[in-house]
Amino acid sequence: TAKLKTKVSSPELNQSFTTNIRWKKGEKIWLSMSIIGIEGARVLITKDSIKIMDKINDRYILKPLSYIKQKTLVDLSFSDIENLLLGQLIFTDSTKSKYANNATNYTITSDGVRFLTSIFFDKTTKNISSIFVTDKKYTQTVESSYTNYQMQLGKPFAMERVLKMKNDKETFEMVAKFQSIEVKQNLEYPFSINPNYKIEK
Repeated sequence: TAKLKTKVSSPELNQSFTTNIRWKKGEKIWLSMSIIGIEGARVLITKDSIKIMDKINDRYILKPLSYIKQKTLVDLSFSDIENLLLGQLIFTDSTKSKYANNATNYTITSDGVRFLTSIFFDKTTKNISSIFVTDKKYTQTVESSYTNYQMQLGKPFAMERVLKMKNDKETFEMVAKFQSIEVKQNLEYPFSINPNYKIEK
């Protein structure tokens, strides 16, 4: 579980809110987003679907996972989302990678069939500082930066991240600042639907 402050800027939304995450790795990610202490939306992401309970507009949205691309501008798989949360590598072809020891950082560049990925590491801590991905097929980019590393559950974890996704017309940006992280057993993922909500599929 985690609690974080998030700010999203996109063609459809400009909003800051508090997000609570419950996550069972490899299976599902549950999010509750609140503004000034009032829950406005609840989201459940699985390997093949995304469910959104929009409490502000009294609607329930059920879509395939590809629906995320409409909002973030980039087609993300479930494992991509998990890796972004963890601060791990995305869109990297390890069989076509080049390593460089630069004056101020270390870099790994992966030029795959579809994605050109550059990963930057802090030279002192060896932690990832940023990842930049170019999708050569659809002229899209993903840029993520990681700062304020702290020891969490025995490992260094970037408590602050900036994620920016672009296509040739629009930009989606999310700033996330983690406040707490815990490991818990037997978590619940409540997602009961108000029968009066409008259902969108």
